[in-house]
Amino acid sequence: MSEDKVNVVTGEVVEPKALMPMQQNIAAVAAAEQSRALVEARVMMAIRRPRDVDEVRRRMLNDCKRVRFAETSRYAKPMGGKPVVGWSIRFAEAAVRTMGNIDVRTQIISETDDAVILRVDAIDLETNSGFGGEVTIRKTVERTRLRDGETALSVRTNSSGRPTYLVRANEDDMVTKLGSYISKAIRTYALRLVPADILDECLEQVEKTASGGGQADPAAIRKRIVDSYAEIGVGPDDVKAIAGKTDLTLLTEADLKKLRETFVALRDGEVTLDELVPKEGAAKADPAATTTLADRVKAGAAKGASNA
Repeated sequence: MSEDKVNVVTGEVVEPKALMPMQQNIAAVAAAEQSRALVEARVMMAIRRPRDVDEVRRRMLNDCKRVRFAETSRYAKPMGGKPVVGWSIRFAEAAVRTMGNIDVRTQIISETDDAVILRVDAIDLETNSGFGGEVTIRKTVERTRLRDGETALSVRTNSSGRPTYLVRANEDDMVTKLGSYISKAIRTYALRLVPADILDECLEQVEKTASGGGQADPAAIRKRIVDSYAEIGVGPDDVKAIAGKTDLTLLTEADLKKLRETFVALRDGEVTLDELVPKEGAAKADPAATTTLADRVKAGAAKGASNA
């Protein structure tokens, strides 16, 4: 065995550095083999214990009969003047657990100073079919006010008429953003593996359970919804603004349904409170602040002429 080579000038051992590429290759091969062995083990378990579609249907419908689960199974957010409604992330997670034999995996494809590109796949181990795609996540976030030491990359005016700043995301921001994007991607791809007729039945059961089947106490439902909003920092006044009512005791079943779905959208990060509720101060801005300089000069000249 050859001895380590030493730099006669610095006295440093230079031979082990040549082994680094080889060690990295060995680690990459070991990781690939471990991943392959894990997939093979999951496929073998899927073959030995295939899912029973009727049992999946029964269990999913039973989940939809639980009030709390039903109330958070759907989300709604405004887009283009119309609400976009769909299944929530929590419902998708429950569906994946109930279906079983579904391999959901996330892999970082590349990362730069500006963005992270992920690959998200949901694969049915029984049929060897699945859905997936790449997700690009920018390393930026929007804030309504700048923190100490932050520099805005750009500024825009939101729907409330207030400035919104685009800044570089810190580590905590990226953790939150990555989790949100991954959850949404998993929901999109995993729900495609669930039979459509079962999802249709779940939708009927969710709406029936959330409304109480016409037998629940509307006051109790209203209080529970208001309490849910309070848990994410949304007060009763904002709840009234979202519902479009000045008195929460006058909420109809359609209003309650809208509030439930909007709550899920807020909780899952599908929409922000600023997008839902324009603030009074921003909505009724000073006209002098919104007119151009030329308009104000003309107005001043006209006023001076009238006084003369």
